Amino acid sequence: MRKIKSLGVRISIYIILITSVLMLIFGVSIGSYFKKQVIALKTDKLQTIAEDVTVEVNDYFQDYLQLLTPFTYNPMFSEMLSESSSHEALSNHPNYEAIIGTMNELQKNEDVVMAAWFYDIDADILLNHQGQAPAKGYKASERLWYGPIMKEGKDVALTPPYVDTFTGEYIVSLAKPIKVNNQIVGITGMNIKIDTIIDIAKSIQVGETGYLTILTADDTVFYHENAEYILQPISEIGVDANLLNLVQSNIKGITEYTNSSDVLYGALDICELNGWKVIASLPSSEFLREVNLMINVIIVGLVTILVVTGIAIFLCVQKQMQALKLLGTYCMQLAKGDFTFTIADQLCVRVDELGMLANNFMTMKSNVSTLINQVNESGVEVNQSSQELLENLTQMARVAEDLAGGVANIAEGATTQAHQIQSGLEKTNLLADNIQHNIANINSLDESTQAVDTAVTDGQHILNELIQNTGFIQEATSQVQSSIESINTYSHKIEEMNETIGTIAHQTNLLALNAAIEAARAGEAGSGFAVVASQIKKLAEQSAASSQEINQVVSDIQSLIVSAVEQVQTCSNTVMDQVKHVDHTRGQYNTIKSSVLTTQNNLGDLEQTAKVMNENKDEMLRLLTALSQIAEEYAASTEESSANVEEQSATIENLTEECRKLATLSDELLASLTQFKL
Repeated sequence: MRKIKSLGVRISIYIILITSVLMLIFGVSIGSYFKKQVIALKTDKLQTIAEDVTVEVNDYFQDYLQLLTPFTYNPMFSEMLSESSSHEALSNHPNYEAIIGTMNELQKNEDVVMAAWFYDIDADILLNHQGQAPAKGYKASERLWYGPIMKEGKDVALTPPYVDTFTGEYIVSLAKPIKVNNQIVGITGMNIKIDTIIDIAKSIQVGETGYLTILTADDTVFYHENAEYILQPISEIGVDANLLNLVQSNIKGITEYTNSSDVLYGALDICELNGWKVIASLPSSEFLREVNLMINVIIVGLVTILVVTGIAIFLCVQKQMQALKLLGTYCMQLAKGDFTFTIADQLCVRVDELGMLANNFMTMKSNVSTLINQVNESGVEVNQSSQELLENLTQMARVAEDLAGGVANIAEGATTQAHQIQSGLEKTNLLADNIQHNIANINSLDESTQAVDTAVTDGQHILNELIQNTGFIQEATSQVQSSIESINTYSHKIEEMNETIGTIAHQTNLLALNAAIEAARAGEAGSGFAVVASQIKKLAEQSAASSQEINQVVSDIQSLIVSAVEQVQTCSNTVMDQVKHVDHTRGQYNTIKSSVLTTQNNLGDLEQTAKVMNENKDEMLRLLTALSQIAEEYAASTEESSANVEEQSATIENLTEECRKLATLSDELLASLTQFKL
């Protein structure tokens, strides 16, 4: 026996698998979405840090450049530089002391300012806030601030950091040109400490493990958490091409890069004032920490939901499967032909699909039970009808035998009548010869009269026999007509019973079709009933086929009956005509006899009578000839009727055999229905 697998377990597994796949897709989609959102937020935050540092660096230098503005637009300063062409001339200029004093005040008030200075282009001399000149060999043209102003024509020069020779500290130089009539006459500037920028960089916290890198305009490292990288080109501190390409592009942005073996995310921003660059770096582990945490939370949540959903689905499916198992038990009983069970109320009162299935199953059971009862009743009726039909056909066979005997007698009488009519025709011809002879031999009238009298007597005797035979024929024709009408009545009864059989077969076929449809709806559970429905349908089709054959036979019989009725009617009309002609002939014979007597009594009238007889002779011959032909045709018709009766008898025998088959089929149908328990 085939092992039955639990449908509920399989359905649960399928649903859980589908749910798992959907949740996996949902989790991946949500994880990807949140990852993108968190990365975007982290990126914006990292970029904001770089921008904030850039703003502070830019503001820091901008503040000290603003301190140089009064010198740049001071007329005393521009006047002194334009009028002096040597160190001595500068020292002796009326504005010299005031300018040196202002610079000295500036240097004293600003701790960051290491020195304030100005450069006279004509004198090619640089003096600080104390009026001191640099050591010999100092060339202003070699200073980093000289080129941007004198060669590039910039309004601001900010040098890269360098080490102060006196203090050993990192400083930068700020410089601005002094112009008279758009001509540069000198440059003023200051050297400032950059410790504040370093302090700014150190004060900025980039995440928990991130750091800042500040580059000068030429991509030299100004600040880094690793002191070994300071004042080294960024290309030599171990970063990969991703960050180098971003730095060299001079476009702010963010990229993922590696430094030694560390993977980091770096956000770049550029200082507009001097082109310095700030890089805010954050290790990828910290950068994606929240993303990974969120993904883990999503995974745990999805797994929890999946487990809870799986348990709920399994319990729900198991509950539904209990109802399905109960329906399966009913289907097994139905397949065995047991219709005595009752469907549980707990199934019928359900409002879901299983409740609909249970109610439909109950309806199908009721319909099938009703169908089987109807088929059983119809089978009994068919059996009874077939027995009655068989009895009627047996009676029809006997009637047909009697009819065949009557038709044979009619045929024999018709043959005899034909011979007698032929004999009368011959005698009439002889009478005509005698009339001619009487006319030719008027003198032998007495002898001829005696001969005519004898002939008339013989003719009357023949006519009496003919009248007697005609009566027999007329009586036989009436019997044949009565038998044919009886056969016609029985054929109509057969046709009515056959219509009843056809109706029963059609209803049985419809019931079998409905049963097959209900069995198909029940699926495998209704396969047993489907076989029964198929057998019922075959029996119904056989009954319908037999009914059609019976109907065809009855139709043939009715056609033959109609033909026989027409022929019998024709024969009856012919006999009536024959009776009329015989009566007429008898009257003629009486006339002849009277004429003979008259001839004997009145020879004077003999010639006139002979003429009349001669005139009537041809008509008598014509009538006798026609009567002979009618008798021959009547004999042929009786032979044809005999053949039709024989054919009808054979048809009745075939119909009787079909009725026996129908009775056998109905018995088999009733026997098949006994296997159902209702």
